[in-house]
Amino acid sequence: MFQSDGTLLAGVAAGLLFAFEFVLIYGGLAHTNASRMSVFVYLAPPLTALGLHFFVAGERLRALQWGVAFLSEPLSARFAFAAALIAAGIALVNLRR
Repeated sequence: MFQSDGTLLAGVAAGLLFAFEFVLIYGGLAHTNASRMSVFVYLAPPLTALGLHFFVAGERLRALQWGVAFLSEPLSARFAFAAALIAAGIALVNLRR
């Protein structure tokens, strides 16, 4: 456990980036309310998976992994359902025109 494996620098960098994320979140709360900020926080894992799928060649997700990525967060299932209802409403309004 305490043997050097060369990942100390990467671990420290990841920890600093994680801490900086919280600095940005708390700074963002000065400009928007907490409900909107929680949407950004809960969308981070699925959007990261989406970005990796398109920008990292060896990272391809199967359908089951996409489902887990989008539904693993507590609010993501409700958010996805609400987004689907909104999209359906927009589609119905545009069909009437």
